[in-house]
Amino acid sequence: MAHAHADHEQGHSHHEADDIGGRNKAHFDKLSVDLWNIPWIKALGGQITQELKKDAETGSLNTKPSSESTRTYRMLDYACGNGVISRALALCFDDIQGLDISPEMVDQYNKLAETSGLSDRMRATVGDLINGSDQLNALEYSGFDLIVMSMALHHVEDPVLMIRRLSERLAKGGVLLIIDWVSPAESGCRAFMGMHDHPTSHIVSRMGFERRELDAWFADAGLQSFTWRWAADRSSAPVEHGGDKQMFFARATRPL
Repeated sequence: MAHAHADHEQGHSHHEADDIGGRNKAHFDKLSVDLWNIPWIKALGGQITQELKKDAETGSLNTKPSSESTRTYRMLDYACGNGVISRALALCFDDIQGLDISPEMVDQYNKLAETSGLSDRMRATVGDLINGSDQLNALEYSGFDLIVMSMALHHVEDPVLMIRRLSERLAKGGVLLIIDWVSPAESGCRAFMGMHDHPTSHIVSRMGFERRELDAWFADAGLQSFTWRWAADRSSAPVEHGGDKQMFFARATRPL
């Protein structure tokens, strides 16, 4: 979620990775539990949850059919934070993996999974698909029916590479879903005010994306059947962030 997911720097050198990646990790480790008590962040989580549940009902998220299935349906929640996305879709998948660069966020994810009675189907690990360890190359982190990256792409230095890496982890026929802010030019919302002076400016690469960008990046990753939609309502954001914002939901599918 916005300023809620610890994100994964996509730099092409260890120096760059230590730069914004390290800043993201330190920032979100420090916030941890307190972040989810910020009223607008909590409201944003609720809004995203409702939007996802609507999508799940349409079948567009490649969720497990209501009829009995003989195979395990799997989801990856990337830059998972405390697990808002995972909990929203927990009953739609048999196995949900969370990945986040922040150990504190991973700890919160796993604690909430346990208190929600969902630890049998969702669990998080510290990890980064760009500068990650060898464990992320294991079968456990591939072949997903759905991968979601929510409110985290705006922290990423190289979104093209990020989307490519996520796409590589999809099963054939799997869906990649990116949730983030629509650019002010396209949404008509005010830009984030004073971004370079804001306390979180050091962990943000940009604020807002355009449809044509996501369409091109998904295509670059070899995905097809691209769709883009706006959230039904704008999201409330503080005045210091420029006020209300518009979310988008962009998805595409790995060919069979």
